[in-house]
Amino acid sequence: MVLGGGGSLGGFPTYLINLNELPINEATLPLLLTAKGKVERKVGEYLVGRADLHRPYLMHFARLHIQALMEVLAMRKMTPEEIGVDIKDVIRFIEFMGEERILRSLGEERILRSLDEERILRSLGKERILRSLGEEHVLDLLGEERVRRWLAEREKKKQNDKRKRRLRAK
Repeated sequence: MVLGGGGSLGGFPTYLINLNELPINEATLPLLLTAKGKVERKVGEYLVGRADLHRPYLMHFARLHIQALMEVLAMRKMTPEEIGVDIKDVIRFIEFMGEERILRSLGEERILRSLDEERILRSLGKERILRSLGEEHVLDLLGEERVRRWLAEREKKKQNDKRKRRLRAK
């Protein structure tokens, strides 16, 4: 654990400590939070396994070793909420970072892939999408013949519906 007999630096006692050889326990957690390498994941496992007792350490660990924490959570099939991460804090952080910066970091394509058409239509509305695209552009995309066929089918359906209603009324 401690390498050498110690010495002094600027008049202060100084010891070199090999963090990879320290046992993981309450006394060593403050030092191990800064450790990199093979001990990083072990510290993450220790903290996640005792999340209710070590929440402050866990939050510091998340800031310093987010990748190791995500690996431990994935391995245990846990969500960040299960270890006390509040989604509202994550949202506040995103707002602090700036939505535009987050969009650039994630990439618009990645974000759009995560949204399905129904969700987009519900959120934006068909009218808004049509206005954004422009009616003429939409008609160009559909093609005149396709629009004519659709209108003819629609008219035919209306006529059939009228006939059915008249027959039911009799």
